[in-house]
Amino acid sequence: MDSTHNSKAAPTRMLMVEDNPSDVELILHQSRKDGFDTVHRVCVDESGLRCALAEFRPQLILSDFSLPTFDGLAALRIARAEAASTPFIFVSGTIGEERAIEALKRGASDYVLKDNLRRLVPAIRGAMRQYEIASARDIAEDMLRRSESRLQDIINSSADWIWECDAALRYTFSSPSISEILGYTRHELLDRAAESLLDASSRQSLQAAIDAAAADVPNGSPVVLRWLRKDGRPRWLERKMVALRNEDGSLRGFRGIDRDVTPRIVQEARIARLNRTVRFLNGANSAIVRIRSRRELLRETCRLAVQIGGYAMATVYLSNPEGGEPLVSRVVDSKLIDTQRPYREPLDGDGPVGRAMTTGERVVIADLRDTAVEVPERNVLIAAGFHSCCALPLKVDDTTIGVALLHAAETNVFSGAELELLSQVTGNIAFSLQYLRSKESAEYLEYFDILTALANRSLYRQRLQNMLKTAAGDDKALVLLLFDIAGLKVINDGLGHHSGDLVLQLVAERLKGAFQDRDTLSHLGGGCFAVCASYARSDTLATTLLRERIQYLFDKPFTVNNQELRLSIRAGFAEFPDDGDEADALLHHARTALDHAKQSGEHFLRHRPDMNVAASERLSLTNSLRTAVARQSFILHYQPKTSLADGSVHGVEALLRWPESPAGPAVFVPLLESLGLIDEVGRWVIMRALSEGDGWLRAAPAGEFRVAVNVSPFQLRREEFADEVLQAVASAGSLPSGLEIEVTESTLMADSLRAVSILTRLRAAGITVAIDDFGTGHSSLQILSLLPVDVLKIDRSFVRDIHVNQRHRMVVQTTITLAQALGMKTVAEGVEKPEQAEILKDLGCDTIQGYLVLKPVPAASLGTWLLSSPRSGDGT
Repeated sequence: MDSTHNSKAAPTRMLMVEDNPSDVELILHQSRKDGFDTVHRVCVDESGLRCALAEFRPQLILSDFSLPTFDGLAALRIARAEAASTPFIFVSGTIGEERAIEALKRGASDYVLKDNLRRLVPAIRGAMRQYEIASARDIAEDMLRRSESRLQDIINSSADWIWECDAALRYTFSSPSISEILGYTRHELLDRAAESLLDASSRQSLQAAIDAAAADVPNGSPVVLRWLRKDGRPRWLERKMVALRNEDGSLRGFRGIDRDVTPRIVQEARIARLNRTVRFLNGANSAIVRIRSRRELLRETCRLAVQIGGYAMATVYLSNPEGGEPLVSRVVDSKLIDTQRPYREPLDGDGPVGRAMTTGERVVIADLRDTAVEVPERNVLIAAGFHSCCALPLKVDDTTIGVALLHAAETNVFSGAELELLSQVTGNIAFSLQYLRSKESAEYLEYFDILTALANRSLYRQRLQNMLKTAAGDDKALVLLLFDIAGLKVINDGLGHHSGDLVLQLVAERLKGAFQDRDTLSHLGGGCFAVCASYARSDTLATTLLRERIQYLFDKPFTVNNQELRLSIRAGFAEFPDDGDEADALLHHARTALDHAKQSGEHFLRHRPDMNVAASERLSLTNSLRTAVARQSFILHYQPKTSLADGSVHGVEALLRWPESPAGPAVFVPLLESLGLIDEVGRWVIMRALSEGDGWLRAAPAGEFRVAVNVSPFQLRREEFADEVLQAVASAGSLPSGLEIEVTESTLMADSLRAVSILTRLRAAGITVAIDDFGTGHSSLQILSLLPVDVLKIDRSFVRDIHVNQRHRMVVQTTITLAQALGMKTVAEGVEKPEQAEILKDLGCDTIQGYLVLKPVPAASLGTWLLSSPRSGDGT
C-alpha cells in the first residue's frame, strides 16, 4: 500500500510485542517519517498478546525476538494460531541469520534489525501486499471450490443423465443417474460404446444427431432414442448434445443430457389409441342419433371401429328374440384378411362371444396364442394377422341382447381406459337399439341427454313451467337448485373424456336413486345438473333439506376405472315465487347464483338481486372490452431495464393499459383471453411497441436496446404465432434484434415441445427470448437447457425481501448461477430499494427493473427521461 492510498484509508492497526519503550518510540517515529499511518497497541507477555489479538484485531504485528518473560517464536506461534493471515515481522537487534531463517520457516513475514529501521516501512508494505495477494487468492480458490461443488451437486442430484464421450463415442464420464435410467453403474459405462446400449431401430437417428452436433448446427432439436436397460427392457431417452473441440478445432468428443421420457412415449401411444377410440365413440354416437335402421346402425358401427378406431376387425352379433339366426354385421381391415371369408361364433358356444353372451361380462383375450383360452378358429385368426380380441355384451335392462367382438393386430390392446370407452360405446348402441324399437325413439333422442338419460334443457324447461303452474295452483313454494361438478375439466384432461363421461353417468344414477320423480331432474350440459322440489310455503326447512340431500350424494367417493374420486360441487338456487314465476327467469337466477358460487368458492348460494347487478357489470365490462379492441383504445406504458454494472439502459418493457376503464391488466387481460381476443391485442401491442420505440431503437447500436412485450399462453399455443410476430416486425420496419419476447415459465412447461419449436424460430430470426417470473413454475434442468432462451427474469416475489429473507437470497443466487452456466442474462423485477440493487449486484445479476429506476410511463415521458437521464448512455 502506498502513501497516497494510506492517506485516504483508515490507519493500520499495529500491535507491537516490545518491552522497551524507547524502541517503541523509535519504531513509531520511523513509521510516521515514512508516511505509514497507524494506531498501535503494545504488549510484553503472552496474556497481553492473546488479549490484544482478540480485542484489538491487529492488521500488522511487530515483535522483538527476545523478551524478559516471553519468546518471539512463542509469540509467532500464538499469532499464527489465532490470526493466521496477519503479517508478522520481527524487529530485533539480537536475531541471528539461523534464527531469522527459522522464524521465516515458521510463518514470519520478514525481519528488520533495530539498527536499520529505514527498512521497516518497506518491509511492512511488502508484507501487507503479500497478505492482500494471499487473501485474494484464498477468496478466488474458495469461490472456485464453491462453484465446482454447486456444479457437482447439480450433476449428482439431477434425474437426467449427464454424460461425455470421446470422438469414437465411448463414454468418458457419466452422472450417477444412469443407474436409475438404464441399470448400469457409471463405472460400468466408462469406455463403453454408445451403440452397444442402443436399440437397433434408433442407431440411424443417433448417427444423424451426431453428425448435426459435429457440424455445430445451432439450436439442434432434441432426438428421442430407444435404449435397452441392463435387464433388456426398453427405455426412451430424449437427447441434447454438443460437440467438444480441442484448441486446434479438431473434434474431441461430445457432451450431452438425456432425459428419460419413457412414460411420455408410452402415454403418447396410449393416448393415440384412446384418441382413436374417442373418435370411434363420437362417430358411433353420431350414427346413433341419425340412423333409424338397426342393420344400418350395426354396419356403420363396425365400419367406424375399423376405419376410425383402428381395430383390425369388428363384428356385432344381435340375438333374434324369436329364436332364429342372430343378426351379424362385420367389417374387416382388408390389409389383414379377405372380407369375403368371415367366420362366426355361436352365441351359446365356449368362445369369447358365447361367454360374454352367457355371463353378461366382458371377455378379453390379450394374446390369441394363449392356448389355455378357448378361441374358435384360433390358427385362422393368427395367420390372418389378428393377435388379441375383446367381446363386449350389449345389454338392455340387464339383459344381454348381443355381443360386439373386436379384434386387434397387436397383443395386450384391450385394457384400462380404452376398455371403459368401448364399454360406453356398446352401452350407447344397446341404448339406441332399445329405443329404435319404440315409436317414440325420435322424440326421446330430441328431448333426452343420451349420456345420462335425463331430460335435456329444452324438455326440462317445459317440465319446470308445468311444475310452476301446479305449485301456484296448490299455493306451494318451489326451489330450483343447479349444481356444477367442480374439477370436471381436470378429470377430462387427466383421466380422459371417457372418465369424465362416466362421472356424469354415475352422478346421474345417484340422482335417480335419490329422487323417485325423474321429471324433477335434468342434465343441462357439461357438468351442470338441475333438481327442483315443491313444498308448503310454511316449511322453512325445505330448502335446507334439499341442500343436504344433494350434498349427501357426494359424501361417498365415486369409483372410476378402479380409482376412487371424491367430487365436490358448487350450487346456486332460486325460489318460486320470490325469485320469479316463469321457468326462464328461475333458471336464469339459479344460474346466476351458481356462477357467483363458483367465483366465490361457496358451496351453496341463494340468488340475490345484487347478483344480477354483478353479472350485468361483467357483461358491461365485456362489451366495453370488445369495443376497446375494435377501436384500439389501449395504450402502452414503458419501464426501463438498467445495467447494474454501469447504469446504462438496455431496453424497456411494454405494459398494456386501458385508460378508459378502471379495470387493471390483472382483470381485463384474462377476460381478453377468455373472449378469444388476446391474439388481436397481442399483435397490436407488438406493432405499437416497435412503432413508439423506433427512435430509441435507431439511436442505439443494433442489439443493444430492446423493446420487450409479454406473450400470453394462448398466443404461444398457435403454430402460426411465429409467422405473425415476424410479419409484425417486418411491417414496423424494425430489426428483429430490437424485439424481446417475454413468456412465463409455466407457459413453457405446459407444452415445452411446441414452445421450443416456436421460440427457436423466433430466436433464429434475431428476436430475444426471456422467461418471465422465473422461479414460480416447475422447470427441469433438462427442459431449461433445451429452451431457446436468452434471459431469465427473476420474479419480484423473490426480490421484494431479498435484503431480509435468506432463503429468497439463495433462490436468487442459484438462479443467477444457473443462468450464467447456461449462457443466459438475468433481469431482476420489482427492484424498489437501493439495498436490493446492491445485493443483486454482489450476486452477479446483470440488469434490474423497477420503481428504483422508474415507474411505467407513457412513451413521450420515457423519451424525455432517456434524454435527461445520465444512465441512458450515448446510445439512447
